[in-house]
Amino acid sequence: MKKLLFLYTELADYFVNCLNLLAQDPELEIHLVFWPVKSEAPFQFSFNDKIQLYQRADYNKQTLHALSQEIAPQLLFCSGWRDKAYLSIAKHYRSSIPSISAMDNHWKGSLRQQIARVISPLTLKRYFSHIWIPGQAQKEYALKLGFKKEQILSGFYVANQQRFEALFRQREDYPKNFIFVGRYIPHKGIYDLWQAFIELKEEYPNDWTLTCLGTGSDWDQRIQHPDIKHLGFIQPQDMSKHILNASVFILPSHFEPWGVVVHEMAYAGLAMICSSEIGASRQFLKEGENGFSFAAHSLDELKNAMRKFIQMEEAQILKMGDASHDIAQSLTPQTWVNTLKDLI
Repeated sequence: MKKLLFLYTELADYFVNCLNLLAQDPELEIHLVFWPVKSEAPFQFSFNDKIQLYQRADYNKQTLHALSQEIAPQLLFCSGWRDKAYLSIAKHYRSSIPSISAMDNHWKGSLRQQIARVISPLTLKRYFSHIWIPGQAQKEYALKLGFKKEQILSGFYVANQQRFEALFRQREDYPKNFIFVGRYIPHKGIYDLWQAFIELKEEYPNDWTLTCLGTGSDWDQRIQHPDIKHLGFIQPQDMSKHILNASVFILPSHFEPWGVVVHEMAYAGLAMICSSEIGASRQFLKEGENGFSFAAHSLDELKNAMRKFIQMEEAQILKMGDASHDIAQSLTPQTWVNTLKDLI
């Protein structure tokens, strides 16, 4: 029996789904330490019975070390480097077992990143033997931090294939409805989205609507309009009817390191509009094939992309949705599981 220890900060549904799939292997024993769920995204998770759970709040640095030594893992995964106790444990195991950190940052060349690049041999490389990134958008930074190609794992963020692919199979038509799924915070581009939609309705009268799922610090500042629905936070397992009631997904973020939701909506068979600053769009948005990109912050380009769908025949939108589903297959939860199994 091989033991894997995961030290996690804020859990997400897509990670839990991959972990549950990993736990189906009878030769693996999974241990998960995790932080409490955020109030703005109160996810409710269901875990495989084989996964042994530990609340981070119940442990200090010393007792967490004692727990790790009791488990004696053959592989250690850390979701980042924010928790100093997690780093201490990673450092302890660095030279004896695969010690992995996740990272979704893009290389921007900022002063902070330049410093991180220089001191990485004294910091990150002392804790981790491998770094796990979502995709190509993060590879340059990982290389600059001193990780070799064989130490860089790809495909860390993976959509729940089973859940969202089921929606693709259920889809019967393509309603004239755009959908946004994300937090209500400024850098998600929500104000650009709402303004662009309203201006487009005025400049080019049409019968399309916009549904927004999510909540956050700017919930009370949401813009009201007869054709915009604000539904608040919806548990992933309860999103089905809203996704099936839409044909085009929009993510207008000013900056998004990755954006698993892009993969999720691609699996569900939605055409899409994404800003140029979304990491996942490099893998799951093919220009003109399953959607359109636009320059972040540009209302005119966002409106133009939305106008293209408003003027498009349903058959063409259907074709784009099919293309999204096909493109989504390039990364699966089984790929994620295989990445870990290859290391142990």
